[in-house]
Amino acid sequence: MRQSLITVTFCLLSPGVSGAAVSATPTVAGSATASVAAPGAATVAAPATTSVAARRHLYVGNAATNTVTIYDADARGNAAPARAIGGSKTGIACLEQEAVDARGYLYVANLSRVPSVPASCTDAGRNDVSGNVLVFAPVANGNVAPVRIIAGPATRIDHPTAVAVAADGTVYVGSYSSDANGVAHSSLLRFAPDAAGDVAPTAALAYGKGKLDAITIDPDFGLIVSAGPGGSGAPGTSVTYFTKNLTAEFGQIAAYDPGPLAADPATKTFLGLLSGPNKDWVYRFPDATTGILDSPDAPGVTPPIVSGFSVATCPVAIATDETRTIYVAGQGCPADSIAAFAPDSSGDAMPVRQISGPATELAEPTYITVGP
Repeated sequence: MRQSLITVTFCLLSPGVSGAAVSATPTVAGSATASVAAPGAATVAAPATTSVAARRHLYVGNAATNTVTIYDADARGNAAPARAIGGSKTGIACLEQEAVDARGYLYVANLSRVPSVPASCTDAGRNDVSGNVLVFAPVANGNVAPVRIIAGPATRIDHPTAVAVAADGTVYVGSYSSDANGVAHSSLLRFAPDAAGDVAPTAALAYGKGKLDAITIDPDFGLIVSAGPGGSGAPGTSVTYFTKNLTAEFGQIAAYDPGPLAADPATKTFLGLLSGPNKDWVYRFPDATTGILDSPDAPGVTPPIVSGFSVATCPVAIATDETRTIYVAGQGCPADSIAAFAPDSSGDAMPVRQISGPATELAEPTYITVGP
């Protein structure tokens, strides 16, 4: 489980142009506060008077409580979640990335503990830990069971750490295991819409660049996959691009623990987080950018940053919605938070709103996504 971001900067190459420098346009990040509370009692929320798809919500995966808290997209201040999914019936033991489809079904990449595994969720990849993808009904709330589970030998899901759902319902899962030397071996798996049970993937691709952190879908050009450290001696980590049918890889950014990303199809860019000892940023890359990320504070290194904004919220996850609003989840520094920024924020930008306070039930927010 990612708890913080690692220091990086970048020197990028334009796709197909050797040695050509590409500027990344950093945008924003911000500060807020929050606290922790247990998920609510087991209930199933009644549908709103408007359809599920009529309102947008923020889905936040909380590592400390293994819960998913859901907020109205325009929530602010010390706002209680509209819904919170967690508890023994959910099957969520070690929450990884979550995703939401167009109908409002929530998908959770989940690692299942066994008695020999300690309480920490950092043992992913061990042979005595298994995993699954849990699917919850739209407007599910409280300690409720999933309506579908994707798991079993035929699925080839070992230790799932990433999940994403395309507009047509196609499900993508990132899974990995560790060899005897502790090195991660990852794979990308694609499943048919509404897949359930022990079903075979419709496509699979080996991915040898570390432990998969997250999968981001860009509707125009395919998948953006970010991978973090995969153990001692693991291959270099990266941001890598794949076609939606998983038949081809077409470029990457070499990076150390790049973390979750967010696509912005309207501008043909994607967003990520840049963290260092002196500054934290939200940065923007052109689609399919390639190159290398180094340290922004290293002597003699001049990163191609157009502008940026220094923050102190320890940002760990990012998302956007159809209005291009940028949402940033922060862990601590000094407390957990979700901050929203205007679409083209840059420089010394401030959030347009933020979620903070004890009623929010934020507890080490690690992933964030937007859905119905």
